[in-house]
Amino acid sequence: MSTLEISQVSRWFANVVAVNDVTMTIGPGSPGCSAPTVPASRPSST
Repeated sequence: MSTLEISQVSRWFANVVAVNDVTMTIGPGSPGCSAPTVPASRPSST
């Protein structure tokens, strides 16, 4: 298994700072990291 390491990450949306200078390490077995991608729902054609 692999480890995901993120160091000094920042993200802005226009003039709003969403995260600033975030550092983290996510190891094997961390909840939410291995969940499958769920496709967007489509309107039913009834």
